[in-house]
Amino acid sequence: MLSIPNLILIGSTDRNLGKTRLSVDLISALSARTPVYGVKVTVIRSGGGPCPRGGEGCGVCSSLESEWLITEELDPTGAKDTCRLLAAGADSVLWLRVAENHVVEGMNALLEQLDEEAVIVAESNSLRRAVEPGMFVMVVGDGEPKPTAAAVLDLADRRIASVDGRAAVDARQLAREFLPPFSAVVLTGGESSRMGRDKALLEVKGRSVLREIVERLGRMADEVIVGASDPEQAATLRTLLSGAGTKPLRVICDDEPGQGPLMGIYSAMRSASHDLCFVTACDIPEPSLAHMLALRTCAARNDVVVTVEADGRMNAMLAFYSRAALPRMKAHLDEGHRRIVSFYDDVRVQQIPLANPGWYRNLNTPEDWREYLER
Repeated sequence: MLSIPNLILIGSTDRNLGKTRLSVDLISALSARTPVYGVKVTVIRSGGGPCPRGGEGCGVCSSLESEWLITEELDPTGAKDTCRLLAAGADSVLWLRVAENHVVEGMNALLEQLDEEAVIVAESNSLRRAVEPGMFVMVVGDGEPKPTAAAVLDLADRRIASVDGRAAVDARQLAREFLPPFSAVVLTGGESSRMGRDKALLEVKGRSVLREIVERLGRMADEVIVGASDPEQAATLRTLLSGAGTKPLRVICDDEPGQGPLMGIYSAMRSASHDLCFVTACDIPEPSLAHMLALRTCAARNDVVVTVEADGRMNAMLAFYSRAALPRMKAHLDEGHRRIVSFYDDVRVQQIPLANPGWYRNLNTPEDWREYLER
C-alpha cells in the first residue's frame, strides 16, 4: 500500500452529501498556511456494464485509452468540481482517471507532477484501498452506503454527518487537526569542527543554506526559531536572516553556551509559541516537509517522535518534541548530560523510519559539502 502522509482523502457514502464543498473549504483553510493541491480521482472498473451514475454516462470511462490519464484544471471560473477546487486557492488541481488495477501506478505518476512538500486534498472512496493517507474523512448520509464506500468505511479516521447536503464540520478546525500549529527549531550552535568553518554560514550560488532551510520550514510551521550558541553568533544570524520568509522568525541564544545540542533544543523550545516543535539542524540543507508530516501524525500522542535511519540509528535532529518534555530535559541538563537522547528513557518516544530517503543530506565534512555542491 502506498503511504502518502501529506494527503487528506475525502470520501462519502453517497452522492450530493457535501464532499466537494468540504474539499473546497479545506483547501481554503489550508492555503493560508501552506501550499496545497486539489485532486479528483476517478477509478474506472473493467468489464463494461451500465454507467454507475445511471443513464448513458459522461464518456469518462469509455474515453480512457491507457491505464491512467492525468489532466490539469486551468479554469477557476467554471462550475465543475475541479474548477471550484482551483478557485478555493489550490496551487494546482489535477484529475486522475485510472483503471482499477493500476491505481498505485497512476497515483505515483500523479505524485511526480506535484510538489511533495505540499498538502494534497483528494476526493475518492476507492483510492483508500490502495493508499494510506495522512487523514481519511468519510462524509456519511442517512442511507445505505454505496459499495465503494462500504468497502472502506471502517478505515475512516473521521466520520462526518451530512446535514442538508453539507458536511457538518468546521473545515478550519479539521485543517488544524491535520496540520496543528507548531514551531520549527533550527539549531546552529555546533562547533563545526569536522567542517572547519561555521556551517550556519554556508552558501550555494551566493544564497545562504540556512536561509533556504528557514524559508522551507516556514511553508509548514507557524513560526521558525533559530538557535544560536551565543550573542555574537545570534547577531550575525539576525543580519543573515533579515527579511527571510513570511512566518514569525526569531534567533534565540542558548541559556548556557557550550552545553551541547540538548541545551540548544531546551533553550529554543522554552521560548516557542506552540506546544509542538519540529527540531532540525543547519547542516541538513533540505528537510523534507513530507517526512515532517509523517512525524507530525504521531506527535500528539508522544513526547518525542524521532526519525530512525536505515542503519537503525535515531536522528534526534529530525524529530518532533513536545513542551511537556521540557522538565525532563532540564533535569538531565542539571545532571550534566549533553546528548539529546539522554532523556528519552524518561518520556514517551515513538520511532518513525526514514521513508523515501533520497532527500536526506547531512553536511558534516568538507567532502559532504563538495558532494552537495556537485549535486
